[in-house]
Amino acid sequence: MAAHDNGHGIGTAQRLVGKGYMVRTPARDFGSMRVFAVTPEGAKAIGKKLPPAHVVLPANAA
Repeated sequence: MAAHDNGHGIGTAQRLVGKGYMVRTPARDFGSMRVFAVTPEGAKAIGKKLPPAHVVLPANAA
């Protein structure tokens, strides 16, 4: 998930723990967005820009 740097998306990221995550190619520059990886261990920021490829990872992915 992507969230603004002001932190409003952190709670949402934490609620997605264990459900996997999806990132997509942005149609525009998200600039101040931060990308979160949601894993069984919790949500963590992985970067400020969305990755270049569309990736869907279910929570049970090996």
